[in-house]
Amino acid sequence: MKKKVFFLGILMFLLIGYLASKYIYFYIQEDAIFSPSNTEYKTEKQYLYTTPVKKVANNGYQGSFIDTIFLDFKLRLPFDREIDSINLIRDKYSLIGRAINKEKQILFHFNNDSISQNLKKSIKNVSSLVIENNFNLYNLIYSYIPNINILKDSYKEIKYNLTLTKIKAITLPNGGDKSIYKYSNKHYKWFQFCSPNNCKNVTVQFFYKKKDYIFIFTNFTQEEIDFVVNSIVGGRVQPTR
Repeated sequence: MKKKVFFLGILMFLLIGYLASKYIYFYIQEDAIFSPSNTEYKTEKQYLYTTPVKKVANNGYQGSFIDTIFLDFKLRLPFDREIDSINLIRDKYSLIGRAINKEKQILFHFNNDSISQNLKKSIKNVSSLVIENNFNLYNLIYSYIPNINILKDSYKEIKYNLTLTKIKAITLPNGGDKSIYKYSNKHYKWFQFCSPNNCKNVTVQFFYKKKDYIFIFTNFTQEEIDFVVNSIVGGRVQPTR
């Protein structure tokens, strides 16, 4: 009788393990991001394995520039004359601007903080992580490398991995599939996605106080992008030139 109970217990344990693995399998498959490789699940979206590389901004630009004020900043643009056109579009959720000079164009975009707050809540729901600011939030997202092992990972770990993978897939800006660079100076931190050598449009995500801004540079060299970002001064001040 004891042997029968013992074997029934073993059978029930194996059955529960089998059903749990099937549940996890279909949970992952339904996500449509991961595919099985032995006991590991890896995404076929290779760009999700791109992570930030630390770089130092170049200070070698010696060309013409103009001072301007945009959003919350004073900054310098490597234009040889006044801006051809500048536009602002403001609504409840965003502020979008554009400055054009000859073949160069720079787009400025600011979103309110609700997007970042919602991302923090999504991560908090599947982990105990404390995310202090927006830079740390996006550094976590962009540095994340998707990987799931159904034999080793707990259900909580699998849910965390799926959540971070989904978030990275929807938040990674254009160019992030090719390269991500992480910069900082004594005042600010920012990410750059792709480089002018590989992308006509280069996106920079810039962090100032509790906000983050998107700059999209078209037909800029890396030296010119570094010059613009290094020239940023927070606060609404008057141009000096």
